[in-house]
Amino acid sequence: MAVAGVAPGLLYCKWEETVGLWVVVMKYYEFQVGAVPTQESINQLREGLAALHQAGFVHGDVREANILVEKGGHARLVDFDWSGQAGTARYHSLLNPKVRWVHEATVLGNVLHLDHTGPGRRSFATVIC
Repeated sequence: MAVAGVAPGLLYCKWEETVGLWVVVMKYYEFQVGAVPTQESINQLREGLAALHQAGFVHGDVREANILVEKGGHARLVDFDWSGQAGTARYHSLLNPKVRWVHEATVLGNVLHLDHTGPGRRSFATVIC
């Protein structure tokens, strides 16, 4: 997705025994709060997600908060910590109860599937999925 320009470039990704976690460093971009993505950028995000799904993977958390828009309207999808293989990856066990989740299947521990595009999508996240 980074190669297609719809996600930040990956600079480092390694399991670090010293902290017992995956450490991921992605390229930094300047984003503008309230910026609206261009139609071209929305199409690119849609194509990027389709390629991710065709490869058998899910993002797991496509929502407005995870689509950052640069001043010129270019959008990038971020927050890949829930992503994984469709049918294997699971929703995080610490779901924030204050977030209005976009699909009724978004319950802690539930398996992530490609078809989680249910009701509740807001703003331009609706257009992408």
